Amino acid sequence: IMTIVLLVFAGSTFADNLSVADVTLAAGESKKIAIELNNPNADYSAFQFDLVLPEGISIDKNKKDKLIVSLNADRIDDHTLNNSVVGSNTYRFICFSMSNSEFEDSEGDLLYVTLKAAETVGSGTKTATIKS
Repeated sequence: IMTIVLLVFAGSTFADNLSVADVTLAAGESKKIAIELNNPNADYSAFQFDLVLPEGISIDKNKKDKLIVSLNADRIDDHTLNNSVVGSNTYRFICFSMSNSEFEDSEGDLLYVTLKAAETVGSGTKTATIKS
């Protein structure tokens, strides 16, 4: 029997927002997802947000024990991305440009995160949140 999880992302829907499409993961599976910045009303050079994942879902780590996250090279200039674990299944992302360069374009993938479902994750729909 294969365990399947549908991960639904909840959050505010303002004209300018970060968003993530719903994700389906099998138990033990890792999957790279995109976090989009849609900013039709303003140009941005930085962002900060917290990603809160449900129990059984985490951000995968590489062989050096670092979270597997990256910026979309087509949308950045000299931006730096910092990320850390700030609580139980809560990850903080801060991205900025020391020269105050704006992100390219006004919509589309900005950040990639590799999620991992635990072998013991239960089936069903779970909710993740982008906040702050």
